[in-house]
Amino acid sequence: FNVAGSTSICNGDFVNIVPSALNTNSYIWSSNSNFDSSSILTNEYVQNGVLHYQANTTGTFTYYVKAKNNNGCESNPLTVVIGVKDRPKDYSITNNNGSVCKGQNIQFVAGANGSNIQYKFWQNAAGTIPITTGVNANLYTINTTNIDPGTYTFWANSAINTCETVLVKVTYNVLAQ
Repeated sequence: FNVAGSTSICNGDFVNIVPSALNTNSYIWSSNSNFDSSSILTNEYVQNGVLHYQANTTGTFTYYVKAKNNNGCESNPLTVVIGVKDRPKDYSITNNNGSVCKGQNIQFVAGANGSNIQYKFWQNAAGTIPITTGVNANLYTINTTNIDPGTYTFWANSAINTCETVLVKVTYNVLAQ
């Protein structure tokens, strides 16, 4: 009897723990090891024997699961501990859709709520090619001296350790002098 799935997730992600046992027709999940009736997890948390719900609170959460066979016999419980880590909230960036005359600097300031936040700026929508020139923590400055007039795009997000916000598309315009 075992379980599979990630036990370390970010707030807002889905918990998805799949139990597996031979000759089993159901699983019973509980929030305490006594499996009393008030602690049995309902369909809000368990679907077809799988612990599955969207985490909306950070912290460490302990669950217990038993396998039940066709004869009604139950296994000893397994303990599953899930850690839900924080991610930045209320991400924003200044100057999105801003304009600047060629030769001037344009500056973008990222902000979010949380502690130990890292800010990231990307050349592509996939967030795989980082921008490093002109970046200082949550500040990204672009010198437009060598940039032709036109509309340009980059992407930005923030993270607390491995818990990242979604990428935000940022557009700016360089105007002819």
